[in-house]
Amino acid sequence: MVKRGHEVTILTSWHDQNTKQEEVINGVRIKRLKIWFKVGKGPIYPALIGRSIKEIKKCDVVNCHLPQPESIWVGLVAKILKKKLILSHHTDLSFWKGIKNKIIDGTVFVCQLGSGLLADKIISYTTDYAKNSYYLRLFLGKVKQIYPPIKSENRSNPKLTKKINQAIEGKKYVIGFCGRIAKQKGISYWSGRQNCWIKNWEKIIM
Repeated sequence: MVKRGHEVTILTSWHDQNTKQEEVINGVRIKRLKIWFKVGKGPIYPALIGRSIKEIKKCDVVNCHLPQPESIWVGLVAKILKKKLILSHHTDLSFWKGIKNKIIDGTVFVCQLGSGLLADKIISYTTDYAKNSYYLRLFLGKVKQIYPPIKSENRSNPKLTKKINQAIEGKKYVIGFCGRIAKQKGISYWSGRQNCWIKNWEKIIM
């Protein structure tokens, strides 16, 4: 975006104390706000209330990345100031068991419903995901598909290749996993229910 002549500012939480509170990286201004505490995995940083107004006044377009409960506040400010609001949806909420998880996810979901109603456009990675997402399918009229940016580099690592080949030598099946390690990906079943998992995979690939 910077290379195409746009000014880009990121307003986020200061989750890594080894970084600066404010800096410019590749032409992108990054401003980090101090975290007071966390609720679950979510950082609470009250400074966002004032700073977001200040930054949104300077912008033409506001982009929130979901899941994000703050999107309702940022969205309201954006629409009051007559700015275009774009939501980038990365994943649905998991709604894990337990009253605490239900309360947290329920609160975030309600906030995101509000921001979805305010949004001009909502970005999804694929149309298929949008149609099967319990959140995105509520706003299909606003959803646009944009594949995530992936920079392809043809690099080889002989040492790593040798290590992998040694590890898989003689194995009946080799199944690779590429993705964020998270509970909802079912990785826990690979070890806990290994025999059942392998049998099911054999049915698919044979």
